[in-house]
Amino acid sequence: MITKWFKSYLASMISSIGVSTPTPVQIKKTSGDMVYIGFLSGSSAGNVFPFTAYSDVGYSIGARGIWLGSGTTTPTEEDYNMPNQITSGISCSTSKTNGVDENGNAFSKYILTVTNTSGSAKTISEIAFAQGIPAAPSPTGSVSWECVMLDHTLLDSPVTIAAGDVAVIEYTLKCALPTSA
Repeated sequence: MITKWFKSYLASMISSIGVSTPTPVQIKKTSGDMVYIGFLSGSSAGNVFPFTAYSDVGYSIGARGIWLGSGTTTPTEEDYNMPNQITSGISCSTSKTNGVDENGNAFSKYILTVTNTSGSAKTISEIAFAQGIPAAPSPTGSVSWECVMLDHTLLDSPVTIAAGDVAVIEYTLKCALPTSA
């Protein structure tokens, strides 16, 4: 489920077209703190979507990337982190394909090869994507990058990986915005 925080960011990006000083919007970071963000003047949607995958699942909450988790709670638009993120016992490699579908929507498809490096089975039941988004410039003009959850999805069927085994998970993010004017 696309989070309301990502929707707010997209709205900020669209409303800033042709505006030299965009109006910042407030969103919730993965830490739970609120921050004002603003689309950077002179940027383009290509700099924002399709995203770069930082899929090392050893990242802690608050780091950008593709997160794998063991939770079973239905995601909501209000989600900003993944309390049941798996942070140990698995390794992950990723390949990514960017493209435009038959309806003109940009997408990024990630193929995650997940290896269970622990001594017991691991069950993956949810996946999420967090990305660094530019915060509104400070009075000095500097911009910080804040980690924001963009998507949180509960898998239709959990994937259990036995100790030492490998599983492949396909994860596609699609942006239903036109890629050209």
